[in-house]
Amino acid sequence: MLSTISLKEAQRLMLDILDAPPLYITYGNETKGISDKSVWFCGKVQQHTCKGYYLRVVKTQNYPIILGMDWLLRADVLLDPVHKTLVGRTDTPQIHSNSLITVAIDPVLQDLPKEVAAILQLMPHLYNTDEKQTFTTAPVEHRIDTGDARPVVSRGKRLSPKENEVVDEQVEILLAKGVIRASKSPWCANPVVVPKPDGNYRFCTNFRGLNQVTIKDKFPLPRMEDLIDRLLGSKWYHCLDLNSAYFQIPILEEHRCKTAFRSSKGLWEYNSLAQGLCNSPATFARYMENILSSVSSFTIKYLDDVLCFAQTQEASLEQLKQVLYILNHWNMKLNLKKCQFLKQEVRFLGFIISGTGVKSNPDKILPIKSWKPPTCTQELMQFLGICTFYHKFVHNLADKAAPLYHLLKKDSPFLWTQQCEAAFQHLKSALIQLPELAFPDGNL
Repeated sequence: MLSTISLKEAQRLMLDILDAPPLYITYGNETKGISDKSVWFCGKVQQHTCKGYYLRVVKTQNYPIILGMDWLLRADVLLDPVHKTLVGRTDTPQIHSNSLITVAIDPVLQDLPKEVAAILQLMPHLYNTDEKQTFTTAPVEHRIDTGDARPVVSRGKRLSPKENEVVDEQVEILLAKGVIRASKSPWCANPVVVPKPDGNYRFCTNFRGLNQVTIKDKFPLPRMEDLIDRLLGSKWYHCLDLNSAYFQIPILEEHRCKTAFRSSKGLWEYNSLAQGLCNSPATFARYMENILSSVSSFTIKYLDDVLCFAQTQEASLEQLKQVLYILNHWNMKLNLKKCQFLKQEVRFLGFIISGTGVKSNPDKILPIKSWKPPTCTQELMQFLGICTFYHKFVHNLADKAAPLYHLLKKDSPFLWTQQCEAAFQHLKSALIQLPELAFPDGNL
């Protein structure tokens, strides 16, 4: 299923050999190989021109190049077993691939559109949750520049028995994955256990002290309005959710000690990029921008969420192939439960996107109906945060929220007046009845 090239052949063709995540390969005769390199290959096989494609480099291989099912799909050709040749689909439109070979669809993919399942079937690493994921494989490193700051040690906090159990369990999981390791660092942060709505707990690390002395990376995250503006004319969408994608990026060896945190069983530090570090979003966004630069014309990237968009169903499937090939090459995994494939309406970053425009996500708006008037500055900031998120949908938001913003001024006491109540109810009503916005057309 995987296409490979021998190291000798890659050198003979003078191809640029690139670093790639390590991959173990088993051939049909049960011999095994390992590949941690790849090349970008273009050329002709018989009369068929190859589209640019990554081939895995293998040091010991009996044949110069072995083309797998992944290349056949990419080249859009069929096998003719009688004449031992390749046949282009456009040359023989009456022949379908399932008349030549039948492939059993992985049960995990049964509920997906058959066109998408056929693509993913060729890249099981992308979705196989039983397969151990190899982390810290990206060709970039995260730096934590703290200048001449002294190590920060956070004062330990007492955790409940249940919280300690959650922390210890997560430490074991992260340790087994190679995401963390035992530490002897002079730095130390506290673990945080956050309850989830479903009754489970989320493990986090409180890097507040480290973040205060870290020099900030100013790489800009994209503005949602700018991303949406690019969707004019699109009608078909794929929304991809990446699983544990941050962990692919290693932290610079000499900076790993700064991420140390305590648990009941010792001191640990991160090998891989951790959430909660102030520059993690910038490092990850820059990485995603680089690896997906060749498909930027039909993708939107916002951290570990990727949206593919196209005008036709056929184009969307071809573009999805290209994106998945890249993600597979860089050792990413999809969270299939959160992915949306081959849709004409998708939920993306709190919005619902379709060919007619963009509207708010009812699931996000529903809690606003029962939102009670804020009783403190923190509660007011939470409410205004939602208002700001949907500001494009609310006409003259700043004017309507003026009495509420007044309460956030430094020397202003928190007094909930009739004006504040009126502004609060007016904004609630506006948020519940948000309109659908058409994509802006620069030609009008």
